Amino acid sequence: MSEPVAPDLPATFDRCAGHLALDFANAVGARHTSAPVDYLPTYARLVAFARQCELLPAAQLRRLERHAALEPAAAAAVLREAAGLREALYRLFAGAALGRAPEAGDLAALNRAVGRMRVGRAFEWEWAPGPDALDAMLAPIVRAALELLMSGERDRVRICAADDCVWLFLDTSKNRTRRWCDMKQCGNRNKVRRFYERQR
Repeated sequence: MSEPVAPDLPATFDRCAGHLALDFANAVGARHTSAPVDYLPTYARLVAFARQCELLPAAQLRRLERHAALEPAAAAAVLREAAGLREALYRLFAGAALGRAPEAGDLAALNRAVGRMRVGRAFEWEWAPGPDALDAMLAPIVRAALELLMSGERDRVRICAADDCVWLFLDTSKNRTRRWCDMKQCGNRNKVRRFYERQR
């Protein structure tokens, strides 16, 4: 059974980035502050992210939850692996948005994850450890990250312009001028703030 959601964590994940790999990288709130909020603090939350994003079939996710309950140490190790991949992806995509060269350590983290993939009989990417490996939900995330990083769409990755955000998003606007990860939240909040500043 899934662990309950902590009172200070949302029941669902905000997927305003417009791309799976960026949504995963954004699974930290207040990242730029001294008190960031980890939205994936437990293995159950990692499974919840996979369930909301439909990364794996529901029956497979239930098996992973049961497996994790029987092997908590292994589940904790997967959680650390996922967090490391998430942070590496954030830095890689943020660097791309800023025109910076990738750091060797972040590329190494991504390559370690890529090394767990293989081409299967249907000539599709598979997670080499198998579908019941506790980290199987990372396979579609790694694949999505690779596809974005190695495509021209990488140039559309942006960092939210809100001072209190820094989430990533894919700018799919026609003229590439989108500034906010979510206009209803960051965009409106900054417009209201600027309005009051002008009034003062």
